[in-house]
Amino acid sequence: MFYAIFNIFEAFVLAIPVILIQMLNIIAQALVLMMILFQLTFFVTHVSVF
Repeated sequence: MFYAIFNIFEAFVLAIPVILIQMLNIIAQALVLMMILFQLTFFVTHVSVF
């Protein structure tokens, strides 16, 4: 019984870094998309002024 609990705990501990890395990856991609969209809107508004 203890061995099964230990195995589950070990699986969680091993999975945590992978989950964190994937979350950071998603956040980074979202930030890049936001920056690109912001620059595009900035560019479009400035071009339409002239």
